[in-house]
Order: sequence, then C-alpha cells, then structure tokens
Amino acid sequence: MESRYIRHALVIIIGIVLLLGPTQAIWAEESDSNETIENEIIEVESIEEAQEAKALVPESPSVNDGIMLSPGWNLAATPRTLDKSANTANIFSGVHAEGHSIWTYDNEKGGWVDLSQNDIIRPLQGYWIYSAQKQWVPLVYNRDPLVVPPSRKLEEGWNLVGLSGVNDATARDAFLSVRKAWTNIIGWDREKQSYGAVILNGGDGGSNEMTLLASGHAYWVFMTDPGIMAALDA
Repeated sequence: MESRYIRHALVIIIGIVLLLGPTQAIWAEESDSNETIENEIIEVESIEEAQEAKALVPESPSVNDGIMLSPGWNLAATPRTLDKSANTANIFSGVHAEGHSIWTYDNEKGGWVDLSQNDIIRPLQGYWIYSAQKQWVPLVYNRDPLVVPPSRKLEEGWNLVGLSGVNDATARDAFLSVRKAWTNIIGWDREKQSYGAVILNGGDGGSNEMTLLASGHAYWVFMTDPGIMAALDA
C-alpha cells in the first residue's frame, strides 16, 4: 500500500517539474477581437405578449461568469457546463501565457496532456494555466434549463478534479457522491504559487472535510477506489 502511494506521488512530482520547466509555445496567439452579446428588442402591445417575449430573449451571462487568473500558474476549472459556442481551449487564447501550454491530467490517457486549440473544456476537470498577469477569462455557460448535470468517473489514485458550482463548497459537499472513496485533497494557492495543506477525509483539526473549496479552482484528489463524482451544478 505504501509503495503505491509513493508511486502516485512520484507521478505528481514529475508532472509538476514538467509544468514549471520549459514548455512548448501555446497553440493560439492573443486575440485582438472582442465578442459582444446583444439582446434582441421585441415590441409588444400587452402584458401577455410581454411575458411571452421575455421567454424568447436569451439570458445574458452575468459579470461573475468567468475565472480570475493570478500571475503565475493557476489550477483552474469551469464551474458549470460551457455553451457549445465557447467550450474549447480557445477561450484562453487571450491569456498572456509567455509560451506555456495549458495542461491537464487525464487518467484514461495515462497522465499529462497538453491541450490543443479545439480541445473541449469540461466541468469537473482541472487545468494548469499560466498567466503573466492577473487576468479575467469570461465564460459563457449553457443556459438550457434541461441540461443534465455532468458527472465524471474518478479512478483509483490521484485525479485532477475541478470544483463544480458557481459558489464555494466544503470538501464534504463537493465530493459527497464519492465520500467513501476519497482520502486526501490538495489545492494550489495561486497567490503563493505553492500547494496548500492536505485536506483529510474524516481528519481532525482545520484541514478536514469541512474545509471550504473555491469555485473556479481545481484540486488533486486521491481515491482508494474508483467512483462516479456528480456535479453540484449543471
């Protein structure tokens, strides 16, 4: 058992060395264009028509729909399912990455994966993103009220998991669907550019399952057994 933990830890350490060392140039240049979202104006003559017209107008993203990146490396995630019009890694093309790639850790593909421009950004998945400065990345969520909340299979060992939901949540609530399988959670402090304290499932003291996890962030999660994680939000 101890050797298995050591082997998993070495995989993580080697991956971080790769991330912080020289990396290939990012796939997309900084975009000079800015997209605008306009609501359609509909003329109505009665209250009933106004109510019907209101249902036809698409909901605009709020000012909180996005991720704030800090200077340096960020372990980030999308809080909700993105709209199909803006759900690829191209949403980060405007980030000043100084030649660094965007990375994720995919258990099914055997480890680290650097993203291409057309790779889908998925909820419940974590991404390493480098930014030369503090930068806001706007997100366009899928507003379909019938969209099914996502889920993801977590494998035995370490998984890079994005926190779902637009609000912060405790580790207990965020990983309630796999509560009997996770043991450790490790987050990344964007300001200090270092890992935080290890959160223990059922642990004593301040770093236990009641520790608050931040929306828009991702975490390393160790699983003793595979499990299906359900999102807190669609």
